[in-house]
Amino acid sequence: MLLISDLDGTLLTSDKTISDRTRKAIAAFIDAGNTFAIGTGRALSNVLAMKKELGLTMPGIPVIAYNGVQIYDADRDFLIFDDFLDPETVSKVMDIARELKLHCHTYQEEKVVATEWDEPLEAYLSVVKMPYLITDDLKGVIEKGPFPKLMLCVELKKPEKLLEMKQCLEEKVPEVVAFLSNREYLDIFPAGTDKGRALRILGEYLGVPEEEILAAGDAENDAPMLKAAGFSIAMKNADQALKKAADYVTEQDNDHDGMALVLERLTNV
Repeated sequence: MLLISDLDGTLLTSDKTISDRTRKAIAAFIDAGNTFAIGTGRALSNVLAMKKELGLTMPGIPVIAYNGVQIYDADRDFLIFDDFLDPETVSKVMDIARELKLHCHTYQEEKVVATEWDEPLEAYLSVVKMPYLITDDLKGVIEKGPFPKLMLCVELKKPEKLLEMKQCLEEKVPEVVAFLSNREYLDIFPAGTDKGRALRILGEYLGVPEEEILAAGDAENDAPMLKAAGFSIAMKNADQALKKAADYVTEQDNDHDGMALVLERLTNV
């Protein structure tokens, strides 16, 4: 059995931690011969650092990062899948964000790359705690490589503007696809890549049939993953649309061991 869990709003509490109960439930699930994987919009470097910080150091936890743009075998230190956004596409997205007066940034390996320091960037970095670069030549920096995997728009005061950004991207930049990862974040990544595709690739890599793959999440960017899974789990705190489409909704939310309860039932703890 393979269970892929989102991080923010699903496995993590609101203060970005996990309880001892959840940690023990993950370990028991793995000890029972199953695979527990992380599927998130976060950068791979950030997820690996967070795994260590959370005490998720047990073997057998592959990572889907950047909403499926990277899939990583942590045990073998091997990238199963890797995609990117080219500099021209990044420039198109940044131009639209600038027109809408939205903060937008991208990533190069282990750092966030932005054109200016502002309140949304400060708020975002306070959560992910990643190094950053501010540059007035974003395209030039990206052209030197490595190419980014993901872009992110952040809007703290008028999150409805993110829906406008999403619509503009659908109309003007077919090279990307965009999903809300929460009400303040719009994730933008290469068209054709999402958590659902990543789930199928990881399942094939591990030799796990689709009917034995479970996926858990809480937000719009988790929808492709839940749709692709043999059994889908939405958190109690999830978006209403996600809960309606899921096979199961947890009895507790992410702040009250919702995922721990699921894992315990799966392992009969």
